[in-house]
Amino acid sequence: MGKSEALANGCFSYQEILHFYKIEGCSEAPGCILNWIIGASELNMPALNKVAAAAAKWLFEILSHFKRHISNGKAEGKNRPARMIERTGFHCGRRSMQAAIRAHDARQAKLRKHSLKKESIKEAAENSSDKVAA
Repeated sequence: MGKSEALANGCFSYQEILHFYKIEGCSEAPGCILNWIIGASELNMPALNKVAAAAAKWLFEILSHFKRHISNGKAEGKNRPARMIERTGFHCGRRSMQAAIRAHDARQAKLRKHSLKKESIKEAAENSSDKVAA
């Protein structure tokens, strides 16, 4: 298989996995992901084989997304900063880590509030310029 053919197969496989996540019904999701895993494994591309193996390993969890429509994204969003704080805090203890996490959450809330305020100011400016032009 030439490099251009391998690239084309990789791009096609990527488009297939994007299609999988746009599926809304849980009836066609198992067949779609299984066909993708089998097809990706047959391409003999090391990086794609790793993704297919991970998808096969987490198949039940991936399919449960279609049944229950829930995600652990918020929990993972909290775990990552907690791990980073722990690493940079040199394991100073539970209380220090809890205080650092609270400070991080407060800063993120402040940044969100600030960005929402900027957006509302932009919208108000656009709306006023539309009224003046009319």
